[in-house]
Amino acid sequence: MGKQLCPLDLPEFRTGIAQYLDIKDCVACMRVSKSWFKDLVREAWHTVDFDYNESFTQVPPDIIAKYGHLIRKTANVFKLSHVSALRHPTVDSHLELEFHVTHDFTSRAMFFDVFRQNKTSLKSLELSAHLIEAGVIHEKRRQGVFFISIDMPVSCSKLTHLCFSSLCLTRANFSDILRYSPFLNSVSIEDSMLVWHDPSSKLFRHQGIKIITASLHQVWIPDDRLP
Repeated sequence: MGKQLCPLDLPEFRTGIAQYLDIKDCVACMRVSKSWFKDLVREAWHTVDFDYNESFTQVPPDIIAKYGHLIRKTANVFKLSHVSALRHPTVDSHLELEFHVTHDFTSRAMFFDVFRQNKTSLKSLELSAHLIEAGVIHEKRRQGVFFISIDMPVSCSKLTHLCFSSLCLTRANFSDILRYSPFLNSVSIEDSMLVWHDPSSKLFRHQGIKIITASLHQVWIPDDRLP
């Protein structure tokens, strides 16, 4: 009578259960054998959430060089150490990026380097900052609202989902983001502002967006310098 096959001996089974393991359990399972390592390594590197994986900032560069291309999603990025860890050139295959904008100009500049580094694969981009409570635009400016400018790649991006929370962009920059993101189908604008519209500029109308989440005041705020 032959040896009874254990479900865990099947690569498909190991790969399937890997998605339900936390990172520590996944790493422990990878140490079982070379075949286990091969089947679980992609899941172990798939998602980096700095709320739970702060230790990722201590991963040696040579390890990131070997496995960084397996990262598909990064969440709760806001520290300079977080962005520094993601700037390795092998980290270039993100599908989802979440960045919390702070007053640290260095981390903001470096994050957009990460954004451009992943431009050929990125499908979801979420940028947020602390909520600005002031109700009118000049009050928001005095309170230091976060202005950002996103330099879209020359070639069209693959973004399908875009979210801005408590940020401020010029209307021209927002139009460029739409113009160079033909695959967008979902946009969310939460407590954010689009300002400085030039009446002489031709408005861009996106043909592919199916879902927009925003209140009217988030989509249109009159520029207090214009009639």
